[in-house]
Amino acid sequence: MIFEDTKKMTSYMDDVEVQVGEFACTFRRRLMSEHLGLPEEDVEDPLNDEFIEKMNDITQVFCLKKLKSNYHTGKY
Repeated sequence: MIFEDTKKMTSYMDDVEVQVGEFACTFRRRLMSEHLGLPEEDVEDPLNDEFIEKMNDITQVFCLKKLKSNYHTGKY
């Protein structure tokens, strides 16, 4: 299936306003929102420093929980 995304919308990449395809942009935001458990407005600009810092925090918490879980079950 091929989509020709002709309808444009304003979005942000690394805090710079850009014109993007509406379908691709909204699809990406919904997927990221669903997979990361974040509201869509939190994934609007995946390249800005605030988003990257938030992802680093989430990753560290997840890794620490996984490490702790594996340690207690002997799977380390």
